[in-house]
Amino acid sequence: MRYRGFMKTLTRFVLVACFCFSAVTASAADQKTAGAKEQKVRRLLTLIKAEAMAGQMLDVMMGSMQENLGDGSDEFWKSFKSQVKVDELVEMLVPVYADNLDESDIDGLIEFYGSPVGQKFVSKQGIIIQQSMAVGEKWGAQVAERAIQQLEKKSDDQ
Repeated sequence: MRYRGFMKTLTRFVLVACFCFSAVTASAADQKTAGAKEQKVRRLLTLIKAEAMAGQMLDVMMGSMQENLGDGSDEFWKSFKSQVKVDELVEMLVPVYADNLDESDIDGLIEFYGSPVGQKFVSKQGIIIQQSMAVGEKWGAQVAERAIQQLEKKSDDQ
């Protein structure tokens, strides 16, 4: 019973993955072009360290699963994690990038992320996201507080 939520999430993930892969069909003439574009996408994903980010996401997901499911020893979770390959996720991202970006866009992104400033941005991106989330939470709390104050004032005026 308690696995139901986890299974729903897993099922959605698999369905999205299947949709992504089924959407990547091309004629024989387009496949050569698509192959070159996909190679560029792989280069871009390498530059933005997508595999490392996927590994970090996996660590968070595994911690959450271990906490929420509670079953299994630490040894089980270590073994299970060793079976999950983050490069599978990266490969699943290739068609997403290829479908949504023109080859010239990908070239521009490769140029940027291949530059020293692009690599600096990649190296700082994790902390920027963490700090941005904290700022967003603070801002959200302030907005909610203003809404509550205005609702209370409106209630008092009536």
